[in-house]
Amino acid sequence: MIALVAANLPEFQRWIDNATRRQIPFATALALTRTAKGARDDVVVGLPQHFVVRGSRLAQSIRYKPANKSDWPRPYSVVYTLAEALVLQELGGIKVPRRRDLAIPGAGTRPTPETRITASKRPAAVLARRGYFLGTIKGGVNAGAAAILQRVGPERYPLRVAYLLRPRGVVKARLGFAETVRRRVNFTLGAEWLSAMNQAVKGAKR
Repeated sequence: MIALVAANLPEFQRWIDNATRRQIPFATALALTRTAKGARDDVVVGLPQHFVVRGSRLAQSIRYKPANKSDWPRPYSVVYTLAEALVLQELGGIKVPRRRDLAIPGAGTRPTPETRITASKRPAAVLARRGYFLGTIKGGVNAGAAAILQRVGPERYPLRVAYLLRPRGVVKARLGFAETVRRRVNFTLGAEWLSAMNQAVKGAKR
């Protein structure tokens, strides 16, 4: 029995070597996919550190594309977002309005950071309602700024700021999307590859 096993060792070694080579594309693609999924999850978990998250749409916009072994020797996996607004949050820059002004919700529209703005509370909708009008803020830190104002009683005053209107806004880079993905790759890709390779070789047919 011992002689028989010893005689088969070279053939067994060749099979191991061939199986390993055959499984490298699969294992690499699997490791990349698992790493990308983990990176996607990291980005989603970190969103509340940077934004007030209202609902699930923002998290659902973060996606990943699995790697494909058929792309060997250059397989790749992608972590991306469907939310265009996050690009500016990642890179920073100047936000310009689609129309005339940026409408920044005031306390009259968003009393707390968690308040969601429904369609009925958006600028065009409120301006069509009685008691809302375009005006200029008379005092305070925003004195002279254009705004959508609301009368809160039968008299001319007091007024509430529904929206502050600005011609543009400065957005600071704060998301850290790329850095989060890079950190996941640096910390786990190697371990994921070894795990995937072990799984692939064990499942290979002799």
